[in-house]
Amino acid sequence: MSSSNPRQSSTAEPAIDAILSAFETHALVGIGDSHGLAQQAAFYTDLISDPRFARDVRNVVVEFGGAAAQPIVDRFVAGEAVPYDELRRVWTDVVGWLPTVWSLSFMWFYAAVRAANLKLPPEKQIRVWLGEPAIDWSAIHTREDLFPLVETRDSHPAELIKQQILEKGEKAVVIYGSAHFQRTGFYVPQNDEYVPTLLGLIEQDYPGVLFLITPYTGFTNKACIEKFEALCGDWPTPALVGPVKGTLLHDMLVDPEYKTFDQEPPGNEKLAEMQRCITHTLNGATADALLYLGPAMGLTLSAIDPQVYLDLDFLAEINRRFELYMPEQSFSYSDVIKAGTPLPQFIRPR
Repeated sequence: MSSSNPRQSSTAEPAIDAILSAFETHALVGIGDSHGLAQQAAFYTDLISDPRFARDVRNVVVEFGGAAAQPIVDRFVAGEAVPYDELRRVWTDVVGWLPTVWSLSFMWFYAAVRAANLKLPPEKQIRVWLGEPAIDWSAIHTREDLFPLVETRDSHPAELIKQQILEKGEKAVVIYGSAHFQRTGFYVPQNDEYVPTLLGLIEQDYPGVLFLITPYTGFTNKACIEKFEALCGDWPTPALVGPVKGTLLHDMLVDPEYKTFDQEPPGNEKLAEMQRCITHTLNGATADALLYLGPAMGLTLSAIDPQVYLDLDFLAEINRRFELYMPEQSFSYSDVIKAGTPLPQFIRPR
């Protein structure tokens, strides 16, 4: 991306090479996960399958698995035989996913790590750390049972990362929804306060330790997509594009038109500022680099786990959990079938 403008230029590099290079200066690389994005899931597989990843990094911290199942995922990715009814606790015993972790891309990730590890001696295998707080759903009957755990969804992985990665001088990729990397924290209007995110909690003790990457997923305004993608003609795919701060790319992303989803007008100035922060977190304006996976109009969602609509006992259980979160909303079988269509689901209207 070049211009006569004196602002710094961004460059696009092959994404895997650039991410591994980021570990030369940072112990952590955070990748904002656009939940269910198929092309991003495929990129994760390519990243952990690169022999340099196991050699130089080895650790991955993920949002799509619950800490109670850490011994189970340890056995599975190490190559042991794990019964499926036991294995699926890894992604179903989670706190904050609505209605549940159901994208096949997340399950595929665990299998991809296992496949990579089967080629490695035990002492050099990749370790997956499950970032969601431990939960026993059989003991959760009310919102009062649930919400103390919901409130630890950022503090739990932050402590995990500090204790298991940073204090031990290790390195890790951290795969979490982009909102967990919001630099300003979450504004809680009920208490009129800001609550630190996963990124904020980590950087309280380790400032600047994390290199933040946000995926490019397009914008609600098609003209903005066209203007952005006019810059992408000679970029490799996938590409890591940076820096963002202090560049023409940043100037583009802070334009209010470059939003990734439509939002209702805020009720007051603090909520308006929070809305701007969310927009800039999700579109990459606050990131160190963007992950370019291809043109926005070609990006698709992963298929969902068919057990969600075939295992009716499990469906009843995730409905129960959904109602604890949102008692005033319903989650129907037709919603599941719509999400489970075998046809490609594009993330942007075509």
